[in-house]
Amino acid sequence: MLDKLQELIRDLEKHQSEIINYSRRNQAGKTIGSGRVDKAVNLTVGSRQKNKGMSWRPVGSKALCLLKVVELNGQWQQLWFPTQATRSMDILQLEIKWGRQLYNISLFLLF
Repeated sequence: MLDKLQELIRDLEKHQSEIINYSRRNQAGKTIGSGRVDKAVNLTVGSRQKNKGMSWRPVGSKALCLLKVVELNGQWQQLWFPTQATRSMDILQLEIKWGRQLYNISLFLLF
């Protein structure tokens, strides 16, 4: 029992910077909870993936999410219709921001 308690204390100390201080967040007027984010994800991606009879592997689900983020960020034209200068290089570099993550994607162009 003591070992488990010490393990818990170590984990809490290790991840202290990641633990949300709800009191301070509330005092700053920030929202508490993920309801808005959950709703946004459901509206943008979840509704597409939850159609009857569909099943998704994690890699396909992530790919669909990235494409949706590309669309929402207004990068759709850049992804599918790169400029002539980009075409001459036969590779398209695209930076996609999804939440706090930044993805750098390289696409080889076949046209």
